[in-house]
Amino acid sequence: MGGGNSTPAAAPPPCNPPPSNPPPCNPEFPKPWRNFKWDQKSELKNQLEEFTPSDPNVKDIKILVAGQIGAGKSSFINSINNAFQGRITSSALANSSSGGSTSFTKKLKEHRIRSGKVTLPFVFSDIMGLEPDALAGAQTQDIVNAIFGHLKDGYEFKSKPLSHEEQQYAGDPSLSDKTFCLVYVIAADTVQFTDDKLIDKLKVIRQSISDEGIPQVIVMTKVDDACPLVKKDLKKIYYSKKIKEKMQMCSDKVGVPMCNIFPVKNYHDEIDTDDCVDILILKALDQVVRVADDSLFERSDTLSILSVLKTKIFITYPKEIRSNRRPTWTILRLKPEGNKEMGGGNSTAVAAPPPPNPEFAKPWRNFKRDQKSELKKQLEEFSLSNPDVKHIKILVAGPIGAGKSSFINSVNNIFEGRITAVAPANSSSGDAKSFTTILKGYNIGRGKIPLVFVDIRGLEPDALAGTQPEDIIKAIYGHVKDGYKFDESKPLSHEDQQYTCDPSLSDQAFCLVYVIPANTVSMTDDKLFEKLKVIRHRISENGIPQVIVMTKVDEACPLVRKDLKKIYFSKKIKEKMQICSDKLGVPMCNIFPVKNYHEEIDTDDDIDALILKALDQIVRVADDRLFNSSGTLLN
Repeated sequence: MGGGNSTPAAAPPPCNPPPSNPPPCNPEFPKPWRNFKWDQKSELKNQLEEFTPSDPNVKDIKILVAGQIGAGKSSFINSINNAFQGRITSSALANSSSGGSTSFTKKLKEHRIRSGKVTLPFVFSDIMGLEPDALAGAQTQDIVNAIFGHLKDGYEFKSKPLSHEEQQYAGDPSLSDKTFCLVYVIAADTVQFTDDKLIDKLKVIRQSISDEGIPQVIVMTKVDDACPLVKKDLKKIYYSKKIKEKMQMCSDKVGVPMCNIFPVKNYHDEIDTDDCVDILILKALDQVVRVADDSLFERSDTLSILSVLKTKIFITYPKEIRSNRRPTWTILRLKPEGNKEMGGGNSTAVAAPPPPNPEFAKPWRNFKRDQKSELKKQLEEFSLSNPDVKHIKILVAGPIGAGKSSFINSVNNIFEGRITAVAPANSSSGDAKSFTTILKGYNIGRGKIPLVFVDIRGLEPDALAGTQPEDIIKAIYGHVKDGYKFDESKPLSHEDQQYTCDPSLSDQAFCLVYVIPANTVSMTDDKLFEKLKVIRHRISENGIPQVIVMTKVDEACPLVRKDLKKIYFSKKIKEKMQICSDKLGVPMCNIFPVKNYHEEIDTDDDIDALILKALDQIVRVADDRLFNSSGTLLN
């Protein structure tokens, strides 16, 4: 500066542009996660038009629709009617006003469904919407009373439940006044914001009616508002990650299994019907009607009531939950270069060794995948070795959440050829107590198969929790009557009314099935296995055979989750089975890995073949014990 010429300095190189944002996650799976036929509208419509209740004295099946304010219960009723009428209808007055804080529906109101000029055997009853606050919306006791037939049509809901002294209370309802299915209607777009207090209301209702064997279905509405992918193309509904996530929220919070959750789109701004909208609604309705009729069949068979005129089905709206995601971790292993110690020189990242191969080169157990028809036919034609015993009893025991009730339903699905819910199952995450609280026997295939599964309260590790081992032993020997409510604090006494002092051979169980979940068997509390060992020792003295059904194999092994046919190639599944055998002492030849029906809405041959193989062994060893009993009673 000051002496000589100055030249301008070169401009610094431009800064690197900021990194661009990562691309958004793909909102859809590469293939549909649930199999669904989009060409089945005519088939479903014809099935429902030709449907008749299993009890000839029942003229109509009633479906009561309840739910959170704004979930779309009245619109769902109208959408069903639209599918059968082929046009837009409005028999149930619906409210689309935004921000409404009180229910538009105030009374219990029945709506009939017509196809052309023919009235179908379905009657939908709409009720006041549920609200979180204790004294707002439909009261839980009113809903329970309606399910059991105590509320008359036209009853106006109040801030306090109906009293048995009031005129609208039906004190002695007939079987036709009662409900045989509860349908929860939940809005997909707001499920994660639903108040926990509303969910608690639903759980009270669910437990009250499940003790009576009332099945429940969730209809998840507003799927187009919840997912842009589905809004653009309704056929993407089972490709959508968002819709599956919302359905899982419903299942976790309310406890209804995924196979009984149906996403639908109600008619909203359309002026003509749409086949895709109709198919989803008809599929949901078909399941509701079928499980309701299953319940009616069981109740009619049990009570032998002939003066029946109608059957009811209920719908309530559950609430939603926040999803918990597991963190993913990236592990970087560093190795010193040459002979240098770590920290003194350059370290280079070394790729982790490849994971061990998760499968054997060939299946370790021979299994014929094409034997479904053969096994099913054998069991349908099976006759017991003792002609005096019409149905052989099988008792099912296991820890909470293992899938006992789901296994019973899965067996029944095979013989009915569709998804059923005869045994109320719970899929609510984190429940510490058993959903099943009473001893209940279930016929398979509406009594066509000569066996009865006996479901009991789940086992817990603590001494004074869950089913008492002594109660299980008494149940096996026929001393516990159907309907007995388990007492955690003490086993049944011979002085109790529910105790059978002199059981017949038909009252006894001839096989004990332990249901153990594969995904958590290695973490199961040893105190629970000690309870099982006590039971095993006591009944083995009398030669009662035992079989382990190992459930949740898809959750235990990614290889099997991807392809169920790989189950006997899987090293992980064999390892889990060996753990079961070591812990309980049951030989591997009497351990059967299965996948219960969970999120499927139609049956699957691969699932069925595994379950049928397990069932065939259970029935055979039970009948062996029946034959060897030679008419003598066990004790």
